[in-house]
Amino acid sequence: MILFAVYAMGVWTLAWRYRRRWQGFAAIVAGIPPVLLSVRLDVWLVRVLFDEDAAFLYILGGAYAGLLVVIGLALFMQPRPTPGHACDGCGYDLRGLDHGVCPECGRGDERGASSPPAPHPAGSLPAALADARRARASNRFSAVTTAAPASAARPTPHHEGPPPASAP
Repeated sequence: MILFAVYAMGVWTLAWRYRRRWQGFAAIVAGIPPVLLSVRLDVWLVRVLFDEDAAFLYILGGAYAGLLVVIGLALFMQPRPTPGHACDGCGYDLRGLDHGVCPECGRGDERGASSPPAPHPAGSLPAALADARRARASNRFSAVTTAAPASAARPTPHHEGPPPASAP
């Protein structure tokens, strides 16, 4: 009896591991024939050894195969997680890009500087954490800008009088 549970867990593990890929679907499809062959063998053994009709084993085997397929397909259809460096829109690998815009779909990366994250409701824990993060970032930025030498800030040239005449 334990063998049936272990077998089902093996098929479901492969369906989950390779979800949304052909290997996951192949694991589910390949899991059905051994069940049907096992039922056929069991029915034959009962007829030979005990000289009784064992048609109820076909019903049990069909229910087991159906359960195996239904749960396997439910696991197989679950979405795959996207890596932290992938575009949220299309899954394109954004590593190595100096901007947060995806070259495939044009969507801005929520983790990058191109599009700010959506605000959280006031008074919520994520909003408080975001405010604390912004405060730390502004403190670091102000410390860097105040520590810059005065010669780094150059005034823009200011021209007085009419603009220079262009040569014909």
